[in-house]
Amino acid sequence: MPQETTVRPLITVTDATFAELVLASDRPVVVDFWAEWCPPCKMIEKSLVELAQEFGDRMTIAKLNSDDNPQATRRYAVMSLPTLLVFRQGEVVGSVVGSRPKLHLRQSLTLPAGQRPACRVSGSALDPAAPTATTHPATRPGPRPGPHTVWQRYRNTRGDPW
Repeated sequence: MPQETTVRPLITVTDATFAELVLASDRPVVVDFWAEWCPPCKMIEKSLVELAQEFGDRMTIAKLNSDDNPQATRRYAVMSLPTLLVFRQGEVVGSVVGSRPKLHLRQSLTLPAGQRPACRVSGSALDPAAPTATTHPATRPGPRPGPHTVWQRYRNTRGDPW
């Protein structure tokens, strides 16, 4: 007899249940911040349901409606939707902002420490030793040439007196 595969639904989290279901969890939790009016949020929901089934008991995937639950949305400074925040032992250890293909989501949640998928993602939910921050080019320390520097270089090549 063929074995039936049941689709594991996403857990629905609210402001009232956030601490209990996410922060107090003993395994990694991915929280999808979404909204009814957000088309990309609806696009990745199918991928998240499939990943929840694929990861099984190793990870919990939950969803939180940002419009109905503004406290958690503000607390974690969610500015665009969809946003996936990865929690391990009550702390945010990774994030994915925007709609991504299922392959990218799977890679971002399972890569070993020090490796990252092609798009900007921080941390790995299943690897406790994974780094928890990504250095984006705009946040790297050191001088970056601004418009005034480019103009100054142009002026110096022309020999302008000012």
